[in-house]
Order: sequence, then structure tokens, then C-alpha cells
Amino acid sequence: MSFEVESPLWVRETFVWVNDEAQLPACCLYRADEDDTCNAIWTPSIHMPRWASRITLLITDVEVQRVQDISERDCIAEGIGHPATRECKRPRFIQTWDAVYAARGLGYDANPWVWMLKFEKVPT
Repeated sequence: MSFEVESPLWVRETFVWVNDEAQLPACCLYRADEDDTCNAIWTPSIHMPRWASRITLLITDVEVQRVQDISERDCIAEGIGHPATRECKRPRFIQTWDAVYAARGLGYDANPWVWMLKFEKVPT
């Protein structure tokens, strides 16, 4: 598929302000970098301003497929299992998919259409 991307995607993360947001430039810590002993009051990712984003992605390809067409490699790309193990990743993917989407009528057995986005990280 050929297409043009107008602007890259910026990734929002759960974060905490280190100093007052009103006194820009403010600094923040990211939840993904902190251990469980940090007693911060985390701000949900939906509230992260653009300037605080540290990850930018550029979409390189878009494919449309049925969810039941997912491959083992796709399951790994979705974060299910590890490529070094010999276990089949699809059962765990199906379980995770149904936990999120089955109640909305979009379970694995319904075989909905899904968008598969491929992207690359833009160097910062």
C-alpha cells in the first residue's frame, strides 16, 4: 500500500512532573523507567503534553487483515511470548484479545478486520 504520512506519531507515557508545570521548561519522570518503590503520583498518559514525549514513530506501512490471520511472528510483535521459546503464541494472543474485545462483540471467533501498522522509531 502506498501512502504519505503528514506528521509522525508521538507516544504518550504515564509521567510525573519533577517541578512545577507552569515554570517551563519543566522536567518529568516516566513510569516505564521507575521501579515500584517510587512514591510519585503519576499523571495518566492522556495528559502528556507533546513537548514531553520522548518517542516519535513514523508509519511505514499499513495492512488490513482478519484477526484470525495473525501469525506467530505477529503475536511476538504484539508482545505475546518470546521468539526463543518453542511455545505456540496464538493461544495466549487469543485469550488476551478476547479479554479486551469479546464483550464488545469483537472476539476472536467473530474474526473482525484489523489494521496492522508498521512503523519505525524516529531518532531523537
